[in-house]
Amino acid sequence: MATESKYFQVRVLSPLNTSVWTPIIAPTSCSRVVIEAVDTTNNCKFRSDSDDSSTQKTIPAGMELNINAQACCFNAGDLVGYVQPVAGTGPVCVSYTR
Repeated sequence: MATESKYFQVRVLSPLNTSVWTPIIAPTSCSRVVIEAVDTTNNCKFRSDSDDSSTQKTIPAGMELNINAQACCFNAGDLVGYVQPVAGTGPVCVSYTR
């Protein structure tokens, strides 16, 4: 039987800061990353490049952003992107699936 840590991992990022982009680093090799804005009041921003606003997506409060790496995968230690709350301190729950 497969262990949870081998095929699926969850990380909670908290507290977050409205003036700092928090990096999301893959703890294991994965082909799918789900970023959930757990705060049901405040939206959260996601960027693949913290310095480039054209890479930004907004994750509505209480909703998820799914990233599927179909052609390749994220390796352990790879940067997935950055998150920043619009207001408040998060948290953001990140799920990594092989």
